[in-house]
Amino acid sequence: KGVLGYEKGTISNVDFTAYLIDITANYSVFNINSKVFLNAVLGASGIYEETEPLESTFKQEGFSPGIIGGLEIEIFLNDKIILITNGSQRHYFQSELGENRWLATAGLKYIF
Repeated sequence: KGVLGYEKGTISNVDFTAYLIDITANYSVFNINSKVFLNAVLGASGIYEETEPLESTFKQEGFSPGIIGGLEIEIFLNDKIILITNGSQRHYFQSELGENRWLATAGLKYIF
């Protein structure tokens, strides 16, 4: 699965913008009546971060590779619509804004 992301925020009074890319593989750990699936997630992640220009100890911009692991729950609402929730831990090896980050997401998937 591939994911693109965008994050804007403030850490220690420093504004930042981050662009994320994830490439993951999911493994179905178990399912309940073929309607609810619990998946383990493992893959690679990358982040490009920019901070506001000011004198600080933060690196102003740069790319950091990382790894991602987590759990995903898929709930089939019907034959075409799936509710997906995901929780993941990311570790970025060279990030100046924090090496470890948690992310929780939810969304809908439609099967054509």
